[in-house]
Amino acid sequence: MAQSANLHGDSNRTESVDLRCPDCGHTENCTSHAAAASLQTSKPCPNCNRMMALSEGSV
Repeated sequence: MAQSANLHGDSNRTESVDLRCPDCGHTENCTSHAAAASLQTSKPCPNCNRMMALSEGSV
């Protein structure tokens, strides 16, 4: 039986996820979606102190 792709999230995903400041454009690269989501709510932009937003490329 062939394995099906997990379209609803996989803890072993390796795609790059960026956090981007909507005001000044500063970006930070995260190695996992979980890390980015955690930082999104706890770490403001170092340049303008605004909360960062998740910015994912094509999955």
